[in-house]
Amino acid sequence: MHNLDVIQARIRFSGHESFPLRFSWLAKGVRFCKSKPMGFSDPEAMVSLGVGKNMVRSIRFWCTEAQMIGTARSAARTRKPSLAPTPLGDFLFGEDGADPYVEDPATLWLIHWGLSSRAAGPTTWYVLFNEIRSSEFTTRSVIRDLRQYEVRFSSEAVAEKTLERDVDCCIRCYVGSSADKKIQGEDVLDCPLAELDLVHRVGEAGAFSFPRGPRRTLPPVVFASCLAEYCGRVGIGGRTLSFEQVAYGPGSPGQVFHLSEDALTDLLEDVEALTSGAIRFGMTAGLRQVRLADSVPAPLSLLKKHFTRRPRHAAP
Repeated sequence: MHNLDVIQARIRFSGHESFPLRFSWLAKGVRFCKSKPMGFSDPEAMVSLGVGKNMVRSIRFWCTEAQMIGTARSAARTRKPSLAPTPLGDFLFGEDGADPYVEDPATLWLIHWGLSSRAAGPTTWYVLFNEIRSSEFTTRSVIRDLRQYEVRFSSEAVAEKTLERDVDCCIRCYVGSSADKKIQGEDVLDCPLAELDLVHRVGEAGAFSFPRGPRRTLPPVVFASCLAEYCGRVGIGGRTLSFEQVAYGPGSPGQVFHLSEDALTDLLEDVEALTSGAIRFGMTAGLRQVRLADSVPAPLSLLKKHFTRRPRHAAP
C-alpha cells in the first residue's frame, strides 16, 4: 500500500552533478540563498560560495531536496519564483543556526528524512528506501527497480548512464567512497550521511545491504517530528494508524529509517510524552495502533525541544 504522497511522484535522476553532499554545503546554501535575491542564478554565486559552476548547481540540489530551501514568491512585480530558506533550513543553518557544522546526528537524520521520505523528492532516494523491500541489493538491481518505477510515473525513459550516475551518487552518500583507490582528492571525503550507517557494503563489488535495526543516534524527538510530518502529509489527523503502516508504509519513519519492529516500538512508547498526548501508541482489540488527536504538534516545534538544549555556534 502506498501513501498518498506517491500521487505527487516526480521522476528526477539528476541535479547533484554527481557530487555527494558535503558537510558545509547546507549552511553555505541556506545563507547564500537568504542574502541574494537572485539566488543561485546570481553571477557572483561561484565567488560567494567558493566553488565551481557545477558545485553551485549541486549545492542548490542538496539544499532543495533536503528541504532546507524552497520556492518562495518574490515581492517584485514580476512575481517570478525564487528560493528562500525553509523554516527548518533557517533554524538549523541560518545566521544563528542550531547546528551549522552538522555536529548533531539529529541533523543527519533530518537530512536523510528530507531526501528519502517524499515521492516528490529525488527519485532514487525514495525508491531505494521505500520501494525496495529486500535487505540486500546491487547497483544493477536498483537500476531495474528504478526502471519499473519510471514506467509507472513517467512516459519518457531516462538514459541508462543518467541512472547509473544517480544510483552511484546516492549509494556513495551512505557508504562513502574512501575505499575506492581510484578516487582522488576531496572526492574521498565521505558524505556526512555515511555516519548514519544505513547502507553496508557486502561481499561482491556493487553489492550492499541495509538491514533493519535500532538507530542508536536517532533521538526520539526527531522520530516524533518525522512521524508528525508523515501524519500531516498523508492527512490522517484524528484517526488511527496501524503499527504496520508506521513500520512499513512508504514514506513512514519506520520505513525510511529502516527500523526493526522492536526499535520502532521503543520509539513509539516515547512519543506520547513528547507530543503531550497528541500521538499515542497502544493496543486496541489486540492490535498495535498509533492514535492521533485532531491536532498534531508542528514538526519544528518538536525539534526545538532537542536543539534548544544545545549551544549554538556561528557557522563560518
